[in-house]
Amino acid sequence: MTENTAAPQKRLLWIDYARFLSLFLVIAFHVPVILPDAPRWTFFLLQLPSFVFISGLLFRFEKYPKFTDYLKHRSKQLLIPYFSFILIFYVPWLIVKAVFNIGDTSIPLWQPLWEALQGRPAAVCGPLWFAACLFSLQIIFYLLFRWIRNRWVSLILLTCLSLSFAFLYEPLRGTPWVLDSALAYLPFYGIAVFFRKEILQLMNKPIRYPVALICLLIHAGVLYCAMNTMFSDLTGNILRITGSLSIIFPVFVLLKAVSGFIKERRFITLISSNGIVVLACHLYAISIILHLTGLTPENMAGNYLLKYGIAVIVLVSMLIPILLINRYLPFILGKGKFWEKRK
Repeated sequence: MTENTAAPQKRLLWIDYARFLSLFLVIAFHVPVILPDAPRWTFFLLQLPSFVFISGLLFRFEKYPKFTDYLKHRSKQLLIPYFSFILIFYVPWLIVKAVFNIGDTSIPLWQPLWEALQGRPAAVCGPLWFAACLFSLQIIFYLLFRWIRNRWVSLILLTCLSLSFAFLYEPLRGTPWVLDSALAYLPFYGIAVFFRKEILQLMNKPIRYPVALICLLIHAGVLYCAMNTMFSDLTGNILRITGSLSIIFPVFVLLKAVSGFIKERRFITLISSNGIVVLACHLYAISIILHLTGLTPENMAGNYLLKYGIAVIVLVSMLIPILLINRYLPFILGKGKFWEKRK
């Protein structure tokens, strides 16, 4: 889940911190403790949209003028890890189910493989749907906007597509390769691509602080509307996009300040650059912790400190598969000599 198509000349540590935070929020989201409405909405509007937004900041058409080259690049970074992890987790799932007859007996043995081919691997590795979504989103974006030279024309088209989400989401729900969510996240990717220069410049100017404050006020207004009013699908889509954009920038400003104080940390860099490993493995780590401790959603209810404590433990534990895979099995991630020989 990394996008290296156009890394800036100078490494931006706050981007590593932003990806790290996004992954932490994804893990915390899957720890079974439900937050109060306001933080739950805020984290929902931040966690995946921010990751998509960062991917947009790091993308440039100039890096891959040919679609076939870009398709190969994204397939190596997303599809190879996606299918590798599906197979890795499918084998023990199959053994447990077929040999020991444990688990949901209503699920056919072939279903996880069929789900993987559809980009919706719910049975054995559910969170990897986001890798499929990101792949679909980036390919769609490339095909739609590669040949449009004027970014304002591109922005008009992007606006039309984002507004249409309110009417197309239900018809697209359940379609292969998560086209419903790809359409939902398209605005964040597109805005980051089209306004990359202005965003990065703003992040280095003192005015970023009052802008961040204004964004927080807008986000508070969105939260109030979301929790206290009824609205149409179209209005809801506008609120969703506005709510995400208005919280992403203040968080980026905060993380830029944090990264300037703490500087680079190998732990954060490792986690942020191996997001797909975290996506694939964190649910199993959560399940193991809950099983060993005897914790259940019922006896954890309302314990928010425990929720984030477990999330921290899980995030730290992700170093184990990250280090093992990168050192001994890099081909799983589309890296190493195995794939270099096949260029």
